[in-house]
Amino acid sequence: MRTNKTSKIAGIALAAALALTAVGVGAAPAKSLEVPEGHPLHGVYFRITADEAKQAALADAGVAADDATFFKAELDDPYGIVVYDLEFEAGGMKYSYRVDANTREVVSSTCTDAEGATVKSYVEEVFGLAQQLDQSGDLEVGDSLD
Repeated sequence: MRTNKTSKIAGIALAAALALTAVGVGAAPAKSLEVPEGHPLHGVYFRITADEAKQAALADAGVAADDATFFKAELDDPYGIVVYDLEFEAGGMKYSYRVDANTREVVSSTCTDAEGATVKSYVEEVFGLAQQLDQSGDLEVGDSLD
């Protein structure tokens, strides 16, 4: 009888711990990295490293890390979104990616062949809208996209 009661208490404790973890209580806080001093974006915080952004771009492109040569990996903030601006080559193709430095989502990508012809291009909807508004001259800092 006693082991049955102990088992129930242990089961309830485990269920409570899992429930608290699911809602974020006791979970490790999200990391926050700061742009280094001297960089134009100094004082801006972001969550992923350049290596994590590279992994996201390579996964999206379907390219193995050993097959890619990166020649650009910089932080940028076009349109108020902090992104990693990445460029790499693999298999005779040139890739250009922008990866959100907080969410790890690809916000834009372009793949061109050796002659410079675009093979594949993607722009995340909100990022694309911001680009269009900025290019038209209708976007001001602080404007809402609603």
